[in-house]
Amino acid sequence: MNARSYPFEFTVEASQIPDVTLSVFHTVLFHRTSGKIHFKREGSYSVGTVGYEDVPCDRLRFTYVRCSCSALDNDVRRHADEFADSMKTTTDGKISLQFYEKKKSHWPFGEASTTWEVWTTRIRVVQPMSDVERERMRDRVERDLADMVATVATAVNRVDYVPKVPNEKELANVFDVHYREVNPYLHAISFQLGDEPPHSGVAGTLRKMIREIAY
Repeated sequence: MNARSYPFEFTVEASQIPDVTLSVFHTVLFHRTSGKIHFKREGSYSVGTVGYEDVPCDRLRFTYVRCSCSALDNDVRRHADEFADSMKTTTDGKISLQFYEKKKSHWPFGEASTTWEVWTTRIRVVQPMSDVERERMRDRVERDLADMVATVATAVNRVDYVPKVPNEKELANVFDVHYREVNPYLHAISFQLGDEPPHSGVAGTLRKMIREIAY
């Protein structure tokens, strides 16, 4: 199965990197997260609601929506901060949010993970030479983020492959079940600086759980 790929590009000041990353990934995750799934009996389940919060950016005049789940926010924010810190050594990088599902594989491989959707944000860092240029850059970033929200809304409403809710025993093969309030689809975040190989936000997670895909 070929993973769907959605690329975004932003030209920003270094201080705006966390805002852009959080805006993109939380927007996507809001649409790729289910309320908590509770099984009543095999084949019968209920789904809770997904609470949401409006979050103003720190460095941009832009507000994004995220799920009301502090643990999920902390996880995404940790990756965004790590990426922003790593970007201090370069002016070009990209960070990706990949959704995947686990599937049984033939012996002796045990379990395989298949990526079904990828959202990649490419960041180019520029230092404005004047206040006028800084304001123009900020306006452009804010417009690009608004366009991003529209793109995400259009993409998630297409009739494309999304894993179905499996039986209770296999729920963790499709959804992340460790959050108390919600069940986002299984996902991983990685970033790449220039021509370097990808870095996993949590050491080894991407290498262990997701196959390499071409961008």
